[in-house]
Amino acid sequence: MNTLIDAMLDLSRMTRHPLRVKDVDLFELLTSVQVELTAEQGARLLEWRVEPLPLPLPLLSADRHLLRQVMVNLLSNAVQYTRNCAQAVIEVRAKERPGGWAVLVRDNGVGFDPRSLRAGCSRSSNACTMSARPRAPGEGWPTFSFTLPCGS
Repeated sequence: MNTLIDAMLDLSRMTRHPLRVKDVDLFELLTSVQVELTAEQGARLLEWRVEPLPLPLPLLSADRHLLRQVMVNLLSNAVQYTRNCAQAVIEVRAKERPGGWAVLVRDNGVGFDPRSLRAGCSRSSNACTMSARPRAPGEGWPTFSFTLPCGS
């Protein structure tokens, strides 16, 4: 619970400043977050699946610090909720959409109660949408996604 509160406070501090929207290399950002989270796991093995491969991940038009915080939060949750899996699998996919890219994060963890979901990207209004699909019994993996405009 303290981790969640700390993350919310960090995000609150970040959103008090104007957005600094620039091109962000999603591959570079994702790689740095993966390295950080994998190092924290010690001997635990995490299987990271990143798509599209062999195509490069896109440049996104975003505030790098806010996007990094979103990725850290989503991937940290995936790591946390797969801790009881014999083989933890975390997928990150990028899908081109008209005018932007959808970034999807999913894992083979325990899922969540859809009533607990309160997600949004109100700071960047039309530039970002965020949604989540919970896992119901018998359904696939829970998936969180957000959409951002293409970079230059």
